[in-house]
Amino acid sequence: MTSSEDLIVTLPPVPEEILTSLSGEPKAWSLQNIGKTLRKMLGPSARTAERDFDFESVRFPNLSDPLNQIHLGEAWQQFSVSGSGITVAVIDSGCRGDHEGFEDENEDSRVVSGISFTGTGNNTSDDVGHGTSVAGVIASANDIGVAPGAKILPLKVFGATSDRKKTLERVVKALEWIVENGKSKGISIVNLSVGNRLNYENTSGFPADLAIIARAMETVIQDLRDIQIPVIVASGNFFKRHKSEVGMSFPGILPNVISVGAVHSSKDESGESYPGYDGAQIIEADKDIIAPFTQRLPKNNNVPFFTTLVAPGAPVKSSWHTGSTHYAPKIRGTSIAAPMVTGVIALMQERNIKKFGVLPSCAEIESWLELGATSVHDMQGAHDNVDNTDKDFPRLDALGALQAMDDRTGAGT
Repeated sequence: MTSSEDLIVTLPPVPEEILTSLSGEPKAWSLQNIGKTLRKMLGPSARTAERDFDFESVRFPNLSDPLNQIHLGEAWQQFSVSGSGITVAVIDSGCRGDHEGFEDENEDSRVVSGISFTGTGNNTSDDVGHGTSVAGVIASANDIGVAPGAKILPLKVFGATSDRKKTLERVVKALEWIVENGKSKGISIVNLSVGNRLNYENTSGFPADLAIIARAMETVIQDLRDIQIPVIVASGNFFKRHKSEVGMSFPGILPNVISVGAVHSSKDESGESYPGYDGAQIIEADKDIIAPFTQRLPKNNNVPFFTTLVAPGAPVKSSWHTGSTHYAPKIRGTSIAAPMVTGVIALMQERNIKKFGVLPSCAEIESWLELGATSVHDMQGAHDNVDNTDKDFPRLDALGALQAMDDRTGAGT
């Protein structure tokens, strides 16, 4: 292993299919779509009508399998949350701000002005697609995003031609920028769906160059926790490459982050191979089977290194950067599972602010996510071509997290 390899951030495979629009696809009635429709119909009286709308009568039969898996429709319905008032910093490849999925009720973009750390000034346009798809899972409308009322603030740390050996250094700078400017920009969550292709069980034994970055990143992540800003990180996609050894990539292995692996949502992926993830293959997929590429580290007593949650990520539909109406119907990876968790946290923060006027602590968020999660077993067997851990992991559940939150705070509904 060379130290330079530790610093190279990997990019997931480009989706095989891109939709140029969602025309002809059934659309469920998300909270944002309801509000937009009411405003168009009723004009100035829309606000009163929206307040009086019977959200209990709304059903979500056309949500995708991944969103139904985390009971998102029921969470929207029961708690009337959409991520409104929450701003998420997405540290990634930028974001296509004029994508239709990010339009607000006035058809303005919910992608606010960000910063590029790649030497392109404030140009946070996305020439890779990764950042746009991550942001879409968090906040796209059209029943794609988990929190379709949230805003996205892109912090660009890599592009199609940038030196990926410097990406982790840029991530540190982006995190430091959030510590200094996040509160004034309204940032309350950070999504970091980047990582190298190596595998670690803890943070000891890093080569010198990565150790320097790790110390700086740990410090700034703690600074963010101190101001109630959680950092959500992908666990990594190279379980097969590392011969099924438990662990996670960097920075997912760092303590005090919320690290996220990926699970399947249905039988539809059966027989799918992932050459971009070193040949991991799912032979017989089903709901809540951990995706074979997912790097994972079971919780072990009080050791601070473990995969916090798993969430849908094999596959997920999201927005794509090649056009303002373009979507990728099948994106796979822990990079796309992490923003599922980020979106649910946005719903939780909105709920807490409405009830108590403050952000919950990171420890509270982590507790509610775990209490509300569904336990899934990483079973051994012939359903994939990796050697699974035979351990349990908590799988994200939006409704469960919000219910756990209310149970512990007495917030009521």
